[in-house]
Amino acid sequence: MREQPFYRLPSQLLTLKLKSISPLPHLSNLLNLTVLHVIECPISHLPVAPGLTHLRELNITRCESLEEILGLSLLRSLERLELKGLNRLVEIQGLSELESLQYLLLSSCDLIGQLPNLSKLGKLQHLELEACPNLRPIEGIEGLESWVLDSRGHTILERLLNISRSTWLSRRLPIFDVFLNYKGPETHHSIVDYLHERMWQDRIPVYSDNDDFRSNEGIGEEILQALANSNIYIPVFSRNYASSQWCLRTLGHMVKRTSESKGKRRILPIFYDVEIDDVKLETDLYKGDLDRHWTNFDHNEVKSWKEALIEVAAMSGFVLKNNSYEEVLQSVIEEVYRARKLLDVDS
Repeated sequence: MREQPFYRLPSQLLTLKLKSISPLPHLSNLLNLTVLHVIECPISHLPVAPGLTHLRELNITRCESLEEILGLSLLRSLERLELKGLNRLVEIQGLSELESLQYLLLSSCDLIGQLPNLSKLGKLQHLELEACPNLRPIEGIEGLESWVLDSRGHTILERLLNISRSTWLSRRLPIFDVFLNYKGPETHHSIVDYLHERMWQDRIPVYSDNDDFRSNEGIGEEILQALANSNIYIPVFSRNYASSQWCLRTLGHMVKRTSESKGKRRILPIFYDVEIDDVKLETDLYKGDLDRHWTNFDHNEVKSWKEALIEVAAMSGFVLKNNSYEEVLQSVIEEVYRARKLLDVDS
């Protein structure tokens, strides 16, 4: 394990968010800290400092190398625990000792197979489980002995407390087979609307990612969750697609998730009113947009957008210029059905 740096953070901190740093700073002097977020940090172990007696919320997100959380049981005041995108975490030691815990979220933790018995967590009211494929039934939840976990989807359990007993209610959120990504005004009153409607008519759950109303704070947790819950990605390449940082950022996530899925995800591009050579950056159309992005964004990120465009352009897709709307819609739906069937067989 790498040594922690010698510097100390101000002891009066109440909220701390650490992103993409390693090693982590010392936390033992943060006696007043109530909220801690650890995001995309390349660490294998997260040691919980004994001094964090007032911590109420702990969020660990997309730390893909994290294998162990040390000392979690020390957080006796912890009320909210969120663990998301921890691909190497096998177990959550000390979880059953968090007697103040009210909210537990576990999302996209591929290797976790069993949670400890939760019967001691008398204050737990909200349990949210999403895309944890190896998770087995959970012990210590009264009244849900026959409940079957949807390991691929998104399940929410809520506890109703009264004087005599507690009752757990469960509900499942829809999982998306298809993630539809496009540049707003150019396409969503044409090909995208038709495609979206056709998929719902054919009972194919689809998530539409429109960049019209994006905030300036990043790609957003909702989009990341939809990407994690989808197995088929359909980017719709229009003339101004590459001018949108959001479209490119999402495309990069599509390529990354597909390459890591070992054949369990697919990208089916639609070339709406552009040529394949435009997306390959062999013309000035998208190339000019990327040149402008170099001046506004991190060069490594823009480089990843460029690589994603070239990689997706080489994939088998659908060219609208050569076909009618109906022909393209029918071809896309047929290919989605084929992909779903193959993915169901492989899973």
